[in-house]
Amino acid sequence: LPSPSAPAPLPRCQAQFDFEAESEGELPLKEGQIINLISQIDENWFEGSLPTGQTGYFPISYVKVLTPLP
Repeated sequence: LPSPSAPAPLPRCQAQFDFEAESEGELPLKEGQIINLISQIDENWFEGSLPTGQTGYFPISYVKVLTPLP
């Protein structure tokens, strides 16, 4: 069992395909990239951030969730 002091793993996902941002606020993805999940906007979109600090929206269908949002 994990110790109580261990931080919860950050929600994250991995891009399955390249995604080109087409409008402001969208987050471009590269296949294989790991994205930290911030929130789920609706049934089609996540909000997330890249290790670069860039944040934005991307389609849920383009990613595989590794650690789900709480």
